[in-house]
Amino acid sequence: MGKKYQGLKIRHPEQNDELLKCKGVSLGAILDRYKPNVDGTFPVRIRIIHNLHYKQYATKISLTKEDFNKIAEGKKKNDENSIILLKKIKNVYDIILAMDEFSFDQFAFRFSGKQSDWNEVKCAFDTYIRNLRIEGKIGTANSYTDSLNSILKFSGNPKLLFSNISVDFLKKYQNYMLSL
Repeated sequence: MGKKYQGLKIRHPEQNDELLKCKGVSLGAILDRYKPNVDGTFPVRIRIIHNLHYKQYATKISLTKEDFNKIAEGKKKNDENSIILLKKIKNVYDIILAMDEFSFDQFAFRFSGKQSDWNEVKCAFDTYIRNLRIEGKIGTANSYTDSLNSILKFSGNPKLLFSNISVDFLKKYQNYMLSL
């Protein structure tokens, strides 16, 4: 799990820790004091803790210990770095709340991907297939790849959305598969 973090963390003022707790998640920005920059500042990372495991995500912001502490204590609300950092924390918070059940894989997909991609069948399949390959389930991954290719060929739309899949769509797809 790495070194234990000791120090302040920055939370968004609208952040409801009880809602996060219901999802088994803790969220905050921390100062990565173990990797100082040459200018004497430290990277600020967003840390998510879930089921006693944590992951950190880069913010591209570096601060001195003093500036970080002032933001954490609410003393630098109008500072440019503070505003950017709070927006990033709010974005992470909103992504977590929008998830039915938290997982780091699903979070990473939503955090790094475009929001419009979240509802695309191909993106969901690709994420799941990648995870299967990581787990060494190559045969199952190949089956999902074949299924994805089949449904995309049938639809004729490489950007097929889940919202476009209806009972009628599935019946037509079933007939298409039975006719092969």
